[in-house]
Amino acid sequence: MHITVQTRDDVANDLVKDRPRLAETKRLRTALEKLGLNLEPMHPGTDDADLATYFSVAVPEGHDPEDVAKRLRASKAVKAAYVKPRGEPPRV
Repeated sequence: MHITVQTRDDVANDLVKDRPRLAETKRLRTALEKLGLNLEPMHPGTDDADLATYFSVAVPEGHDPEDVAKRLRASKAVKAAYVKPRGEPPRV
C-alpha cells in the first residue's frame, strides 16, 4: 500500500536536497524513521516546483496505512496525505 504525500514547498526543497535545515523537515523525517518508513519523490529531478512537493511512502504489512496517513497529516510539514486505493481489474 502507498500513501501519497504533498509537503510544503520549503520542506520539499529540504527533502530533495537531502539537507534538512527546517525543524519541520527534521521532525517529519524522524517520525518516519521511527516507523521504518521513507519519503520517496514521485517526480525525481523535476524542475516543476509544484510536482516537487509530491512524495510517496510505501507502507509494508504490519502498518496501518490510515494511521500513518493521519500521523503525516498532523505534521506542519505536510499539506496533504492520503492512502492510494488498491487497483481493481477493469469491469467487462
